[in-house]
Amino acid sequence: MKYGRSIKDLAAEIDRQQEAKVDFKLDTRHLHMSVGANDSQRNTGETIWMSIGDKMDIQIKQVAHRQIGTHTEIPAKYYDRMKDKAPDLLAANVNRWFQDESSRRMVHVLDNRMRAFLSDRYKRIDNYDVSQAIFPILKEIDGLEIKSCEITDRNLFIKATSPRSCGEVTVGDVVEAGVMVRNSEIGFGRFLIIPFIHRLVCDNGMVLNDSRFGRNHVGAI
Repeated sequence: MKYGRSIKDLAAEIDRQQEAKVDFKLDTRHLHMSVGANDSQRNTGETIWMSIGDKMDIQIKQVAHRQIGTHTEIPAKYYDRMKDKAPDLLAANVNRWFQDESSRRMVHVLDNRMRAFLSDRYKRIDNYDVSQAIFPILKEIDGLEIKSCEITDRNLFIKATSPRSCGEVTVGDVVEAGVMVRNSEIGFGRFLIIPFIHRLVCDNGMVLNDSRFGRNHVGAI
């Protein structure tokens, strides 16, 4: 069974996002949370907005809300309660800590929405760069079968197997070689390339955890 997009649709969406996203590295004193700042914003149905200096006013996605809460040390349950029932109070709290305990952060924006609120030391590995490195290799593998691939708010993942690299581990138990690729641009795990063995009698496959390539998003590359 195949899950997610086709590899062609995945490549198209990665290209689209590459054009639509932008990062800002700035001091939190240049960020300001507001509630229904103007009529055009109210018409979208959104309540809480973030101003990035004088550059843009953007919506805030749930992942970014959670990362803002963690950074300002506002407990998640109380943060969500304020967001839902007292957004003015949430904005006042966040703005106060942005000003009084300022620090440099990276704001990741996609489609005019704050997708992530990260340390300015975070070294994002772009899904576009991953695709440019991985897709040509996948195309060269004769008979490669894409089992699943998708790009979500949090992760890019690809799972593929090679029917040409198969054999029996026991009589009737046929396996084939496979590889999984996973990346997150917004702090939800390392960049990983993981080989695995796919048993044809089941859908999940057996992951070989002791043989993988990974790259962290913080520190020197």
